[in-house]
Amino acid sequence: MFPLSGFAPVVPAPGILERVRWRGHQAYDGHRSVLAVRPHSLADILPAVYEERERLQYDAELLIDRFVADCPEVYPRCRFNPLREEEIREVYYVTLRELSRSSIGSAELDVPTIWQRRLERLIEVDRADVRVSSRFFVHRRSNHLFRALAELSYVNRSARIGHVLYSFFIRHASQIVAVETSATIGQWCNAILRATMSESQRAECFRRVYELRPDLPQSLRRHGRRGQLVAECIERLSIDMSAERRSIGLDRPRLGVQ
Repeated sequence: MFPLSGFAPVVPAPGILERVRWRGHQAYDGHRSVLAVRPHSLADILPAVYEERERLQYDAELLIDRFVADCPEVYPRCRFNPLREEEIREVYYVTLRELSRSSIGSAELDVPTIWQRRLERLIEVDRADVRVSSRFFVHRRSNHLFRALAELSYVNRSARIGHVLYSFFIRHASQIVAVETSATIGQWCNAILRATMSESQRAECFRRVYELRPDLPQSLRRHGRRGQLVAECIERLSIDMSAERRSIGLDRPRLGVQ
């Protein structure tokens, strides 16, 4: 069902404020938060939420429940290191909260910045965790947030969130790939496939992975359909890289390069 194919919402005027009901962190006591969000900002950062809300007249909370229900990273659709439903809801809640706090025209900077900072903070916490040697997943906190944001980016076709994920992964790929298992690296890569980003950005992420773990595609084929999909993408990239290197090698004598 999602992401919405070919939708082009009519973007409202930027100065209008609209209330969005949200259960948020107070779900346990039945209270709801009411956030004042500019529809223009909502359409810019979370277009699927905006468009479906306009079309169906649903509260944002009900729409996000639908997105969570369809998410392939939540148990039982994902049985290896699954995300919790609350983790998907959290990325929507924080995004809506930041939209409610942003001034006109600043949401496109404020929202990516908050997620960039959270990812950086969580990977530092992962690195410093004294229990890391006894855990199967070394970067579990940052991995879960990365994958939850990838789902938000996918559903909403948000290249801004996708760019946050691309930049973060490029900065930390060497450490992630060096210490994680093949299956966990495959989950990072699957999130990169899901996120909305340019094909050149996606290829650069996979290039970093392949340079560090050229054996990864073979290992991932044992990890189900998603592992096979990631393996095929990395293998295609490796073929392109080999062809590029051969082309450079053939050009060297022609150019007089020794």
